[in-house]
Amino acid sequence: MKFSFNEDARCDLANYFDEGITGLREASMALFESFTEIYQREQYKKLHEVTNVLIERYGEDLRNTIFQQYENWLSSDASLQAFAEDLEAGSDSSDDAIVAAESLEAEIEDILTANFDLLPDVTPVTEEGGIQTKSSEELFEELEDLLRVYGNTIDSDISTYESLAENNSDDNQLYLNVASLLIPIMNTYKVFFESFVNAFDTLEEELETSADQQTTKADEAKQDLKAAGESAVEAQTF
Repeated sequence: MKFSFNEDARCDLANYFDEGITGLREASMALFESFTEIYQREQYKKLHEVTNVLIERYGEDLRNTIFQQYENWLSSDASLQAFAEDLEAGSDSSDDAIVAAESLEAEIEDILTANFDLLPDVTPVTEEGGIQTKSSEELFEELEDLLRVYGNTIDSDISTYESLAENNSDDNQLYLNVASLLIPIMNTYKVFFESFVNAFDTLEEELETSADQQTTKADEAKQDLKAAGESAVEAQTF
């Protein structure tokens, strides 16, 4: 079993984790931008409201879940510090490895913190004005296609980073330890966004209701969206 905590190895491991998290953030921000573009094009107020709620849940529920995963990883046998502590106790190599492991784990936490520092703005909801250019069916097919593409992107990233960890583990076992945090985080992102499909289905129904039912249906959509976020958090809390 080969492993290394030297400076170059720590840099490579941090970059591996950072690039994976950056890919998640960029895909998520692109999804938010696409939702906003649809709202602006269609001038559909309720979609704007849902997008704002989704951003809020992203910055709160998803963030809390990710950091809980990080804390659980830190206290598990898969953490870098646990690996270092398994080396010959009291030896110079063990002591140096523990210090290096703690440093790298702190850097990973910094990467996660920075990931949630930049969020899309929750913008004020304005009065609808403009023309809906697509039917409700076409509109929500577009939304679901965006979520499907997002999910496929995450699946591709998971496969890529699993392979990278496996291939690099021949030279440094610690890639598998870092991957044991990164891959579950990627899955959490996917589950979080997929959970909102039901909320969009509710909105689609709202589009087809009469005017006197719109307020009730909008409230139901927002409640479904909030519940979906909470369900995603519960499903991914370890």
